[in-house]
Amino acid sequence: MEDDEDDFVLFKHLISKIKASRFEMERAKTYESAMEQMSRGDFDICFLDYRLGAHTGLEILEQASSIGFDAPIIFLTGYGDYATDVQAMKSGASDYLIKGEFDGALLERVIRYSLSRDRLKHDLRKAYDQLETRVEERTRQLAEANNELLKENNIRRTVEKELKESKRLLDGIISAVPDIVYRLDENGKVTFLSEAVREYGYSPAELIGGFLSNLVHPADRKRIYYHIHERRTGVRSTRGVELKLLRRNASKPTPDGDSLLRNKEPVFLLSAQGLYETDELGTRMFIGSQGILRDITPLKQEEEARRKLQAQLRQAEKLETIGTLSGGIAHDYNNLLSAVLGNINLARIGVETGSKIYSYLVAAEAATLQAAELTRKFITFSKGGSPVKREQKLSPVLKKACESIASEFPLNYELSFPEDQLTVEIDEKQIVIAIEGILQNAVEAMPEWGTIEVKAENISFSNDRSDKLLAMKKGKYVKVSIQDHGRGISKASLPHIFDPYFTTKEMGARKGLGMGLSIVHSIIEKHGGYIFAESEVGEGTTFEIYIPAKSQVREPDPLSSVMKMP
Repeated sequence: MEDDEDDFVLFKHLISKIKASRFEMERAKTYESAMEQMSRGDFDICFLDYRLGAHTGLEILEQASSIGFDAPIIFLTGYGDYATDVQAMKSGASDYLIKGEFDGALLERVIRYSLSRDRLKHDLRKAYDQLETRVEERTRQLAEANNELLKENNIRRTVEKELKESKRLLDGIISAVPDIVYRLDENGKVTFLSEAVREYGYSPAELIGGFLSNLVHPADRKRIYYHIHERRTGVRSTRGVELKLLRRNASKPTPDGDSLLRNKEPVFLLSAQGLYETDELGTRMFIGSQGILRDITPLKQEEEARRKLQAQLRQAEKLETIGTLSGGIAHDYNNLLSAVLGNINLARIGVETGSKIYSYLVAAEAATLQAAELTRKFITFSKGGSPVKREQKLSPVLKKACESIASEFPLNYELSFPEDQLTVEIDEKQIVIAIEGILQNAVEAMPEWGTIEVKAENISFSNDRSDKLLAMKKGKYVKVSIQDHGRGISKASLPHIFDPYFTTKEMGARKGLGMGLSIVHSIIEKHGGYIFAESEVGEGTTFEIYIPAKSQVREPDPLSSVMKMP
C-alpha cells in the first residue's frame, strides 16, 4: 500500500533481490483501494505506508481486523519517526521498517520473521480450538456412557493422552517464541514462565511461586504494578506498556534507571489480560492473569545511538555558523589592529626612550599584540583559518605543546607513543594550539599540580564502534588521549564544553572568553578529525582526539617511548 511511485519502484527492486522465494504483488495507491483489496484479497503479508493521501496507515491498522484482514502488516515510515513506529506496533503491526534504511537482506528477514510469528499465532489458535473441541466431544461421550464404567475409564485415558499431546504441542509453540510468556494466579504469583526467560539469566523453575514484579527495575515497579496484577474485566487489557527488567548478574542499577542501556538491562513491551472462569452457579471468578513480554532493547539502543549522532551533527552546524561570523569580524578587526600598531610604532620614533610617554606606547603595543593574538585564534576558529598540512608524526608535535605549557606553568606530564606510529597530515602550528588549549584547561583544573598523561596510539575502525564513534568514518586513525586528575566536569556542563563562549571560569581578558575549546574543536574538525571528552567530578577529565592516519607505517620514531617530565 504505497502512493509514491519512486518508493514503490525501490521496494519492488528490493523484493526482486530475494531469491529464496517467489513473490506475487498487488499494489494499492489510495486509502479506498487499500481497504477494498484488504476486504476481498487473500494475502500472506502486507506492507503499509504511513501516508496514503489524506489518510494514514494507522487508520488502516485500526480497521484491518474489522474487515477480516488477518495477515501480518509491516509498517513503513520515514527516518526518525519513532513515535509513529511505536504507535503502529501498539495498533497491531507485526513489525516496521524505516524507508531508505533497509536492504534486501533486512527485508527478507523481516518477511520471514513476520510470517513465522503469524504461523505460530495461527498454530497456537488452532491448538486451543482443537483442544476445546476434543474436550467437548469427550465430555459428551462421558455423559452418554455414564453407566458404563469401563468405557468411561477408557475414554478418560484417551482424553488424558490427547491433552498431554496438545500440551506438548502448545509447549513447543511457546518455546519457539522469543517473547517471555507468563501466567499468574489470583494472588499475583507466577504459575508458568516460558523458557525465553533463560536469556536473561533465570530459569523458569526458580521463579515459579514468586512475584513477577521482583524482576522489574526498581524505577518501574510502582508504575507497572497494576498493569501486571490488575483484575481486568471485559475488553480491558494492557497493550504496549514499556518496562525494564533486571538481568541477573548485571551491574547494580541506579535508582532512576539511567544506567539501563550501559548495563544492558533489557527493555520490554508488556501485553497482559485477566483470566476468569465460571462456577456451577454461574458466578464469574477471577483466577489470575497472563501476558507476554517482548524485548525491544535493540530498538531502544538504536534510538539512543541515533540521538547521539544527531546531537553531534547539531554541534557541528552550530560551530560552523558561529565560525563564519567570527571569521568575518576577526578579519575586519585585524585590519584595524594593524593600523593601530603601525601608528604606535610611528609615535615611538618621535618620543625619547625612557620617557613616560614612551613606556605608555610600549604598553599599548603589548596590549595590541595580545589583541592580535586573540584575533588570530578567531581566524583559526573560522573557515578562514584553513590548515596548511604536511605529512608527519604526532609525537614531536605533542612534545612541543607540552614543553610550551610547561614553560609557563609548573606542569608535570607523561608522554607515551607507539614505536610503529602512523603518520598524519596536519598543520603543525594549529595542532600545537589545539593541544596547548587542552593542556591549559587541564592545568587550571589541577590546583595541586598533578601529572597530565599524554598518549598516542594507532586505531583502526571497521563496523564495530561504540555509540559516540558512530559519526566517524571507517579507517585508520591516530588517537591522542590527554588525561588529567583534576576537579572534573559536571554532567550538566560536559555536553556544552565545545560551545563558543561557554565557560565555567570567570570571564575577562586574563580568565578567557570561553573560546578555547571551541577553537580546539574547530582545528580538529578542519583536519578531518574528531574530539570527545569524558569526565567525572572529582576524578579528572580525559580528552580523546582522532586524526585520520596515512595508510603506511613509517620507521620507528626516536621519541616513541614513555617519558616523564617535570
